[in-house]
Amino acid sequence: MNVGACTDKGKVRDLNEDAFVARPDVGLFAVADGMGGYAAGEVASRLAIEALVHVVEQAHAAPEARLREAFEAAHRAVRDEAQRNGASMGTTLTAVLMQGHQITVGHVGDSRAYLVQADGVTQLTDDHSLVAQLVREGYLTEEQAARHPQKNILTQALGSTEALSVDVFSLPLPPDAALLLCSDGLSNMVTSAEIAKIVHHTVDAQHAAQRLVDLANRRGGPDNITALVIKPSAAPARRSPPLRAPFLALLVISLLLGAAALGGQWYLERSFYLGEWGGRVAIYRGVPLKIGGVSLSYLEVITTLRVQDVLPAYQQRIQEGIFVKDLSDAFQRLKVIAAPQLKPKPKPPAQQKPPVTPKEAEGHGLPVSTLAR
Repeated sequence: MNVGACTDKGKVRDLNEDAFVARPDVGLFAVADGMGGYAAGEVASRLAIEALVHVVEQAHAAPEARLREAFEAAHRAVRDEAQRNGASMGTTLTAVLMQGHQITVGHVGDSRAYLVQADGVTQLTDDHSLVAQLVREGYLTEEQAARHPQKNILTQALGSTEALSVDVFSLPLPPDAALLLCSDGLSNMVTSAEIAKIVHHTVDAQHAAQRLVDLANRRGGPDNITALVIKPSAAPARRSPPLRAPFLALLVISLLLGAAALGGQWYLERSFYLGEWGGRVAIYRGVPLKIGGVSLSYLEVITTLRVQDVLPAYQQRIQEGIFVKDLSDAFQRLKVIAAPQLKPKPKPPAQQKPPVTPKEAEGHGLPVSTLAR
């Protein structure tokens, strides 16, 4: 599977309140766009992604039931955190669960899922926003909605209301099709035609995601931007991180002995390391080595931590591969190697934007989330 992800705070915002997950091993991909004032949005999107991953990993129900359960868990996690801290917070969440050539989509908010094919792009999700609702009801045109001063007001978001209605549906994935999940920081700045051209004609998914984010930034980058590109076809060959010669020799010997005694597949499936994928720290299953041109590892998780933001002492080691015991140990190690300025800091007194009460919503009887975007 060819997967690429890129996220950026944009040119205006101080914080990146977007979050994403790419888990090819369980077929789960998702983007969340948090909101709610200083740091609250960042917490909301992270909690939603964590809850989503936990349920999808643990549940054994059918895909649609599993996604509904995961969204409900994410909704509760955000609401519970808001109540504990007396904060107003919420987040969008758009997720895809992929099983073979069938995908199941779960969606709340105005992040989007696109299906990209050779003949164009299809938006799979409906925006849960005030202006999108007015467009669907015939009160606004698409052109008016794009310029509307209240286009960022959501009618639904995780954590913002007690009740939650999740859009969940399944469809077959056509041959040679690709998927794009993105926050509105991308979809507001890049047209559908541009998305189709970049995703379809850029072979490497990571390069495609980077190009989309770069284009949104060149047009001002007024919001956080996240792009997650999934191409089910095999990924282009990527160079395995180099290893020091003595360690390489020792590893080859260990692999051969391990293969003879325990079975090579058993050993590789239980080995993990931190490496690099498209400029970001990634978690791999296996070992950073090729034998006879065959890679002995595959991508497990792409994180949001950039290699350039890792402590200098660890940057070269990331290129070589940092071995960890398991996935839990990998995430703990990420906290250690992140530069100090990227680690959580005590939150100052909240200076949240005042709630917005749009008159248009009252006129049409629409439920509206008043969280600041």
